[in-house]
Amino acid sequence: GSYAYLDGKDFVRIVLAMDAICNHVLRNRKSSKVNLAFLASPSDIYLRPKKSRDMSIKRYENREAWVKITEKLSAGAYCKPNLTGPLIEDKDFDVVDASVPQQGPNYLLAKRIQQWRAIVARSKGIRVSINIAPASATESVTKNAVLRAAYAGVSFFPPTEVFYPATTNSVMAAALIRDIFDANSPSNPAKVLVHPLLLISDGAWHGGLWTTAVSNKSSAVVSAGLGFVKEKSQYLKLGAALGTAYLLVRNIKSKL
Repeated sequence: GSYAYLDGKDFVRIVLAMDAICNHVLRNRKSSKVNLAFLASPSDIYLRPKKSRDMSIKRYENREAWVKITEKLSAGAYCKPNLTGPLIEDKDFDVVDASVPQQGPNYLLAKRIQQWRAIVARSKGIRVSINIAPASATESVTKNAVLRAAYAGVSFFPPTEVFYPATTNSVMAAALIRDIFDANSPSNPAKVLVHPLLLISDGAWHGGLWTTAVSNKSSAVVSAGLGFVKEKSQYLKLGAALGTAYLLVRNIKSKL
């Protein structure tokens, strides 16, 4: 399993190191004795089923007033519809772009390397497990003030949700077991897929990023702002209470 993570450019380096190990194992062992495993990020670009696309469109049509105002005031920069393009011709899926520029090019490059390895290995008869895990409140995320605030604000864009690491670990472990033993899993190279990328999209636990009204890319900054206010709400409430008390005392004194 290629599960290691480091920040910034070191992520690309460690992914390349893991890929070199995978490549060495594949060259020196029979395919029947090798399984590869990866975890894909929810904030990336994938094929999305038409059903998820339709749910997103419906939510956008029924979005709240503040979302409409934000989109209009930002000239469409924020809270844009969660659509990248039309449905792929003769297929029941489209492309969903849930990537976040703030994560930087190193992150996307590292994840692309893993996806490439997974698809190539499967095409050569290797069983590959690569499942999309949802956004999780891991230490690597919560230690970053901006990302922590963004995670705190995702609840304003339903049905997007951030999960506890323990929950994610349990579910993804179950998905891995299924990929290893279930003949009907896309991980099985004998199973015919309409498109190679469906190896990753099938059974995706995207945490709502595929079915929410607005794109992840256009809501990340808004989410961070709302999350920051949400995190500091207790202090804002305290400040408002103290301010109100001060004005009341001042008003009473002026009448004495």
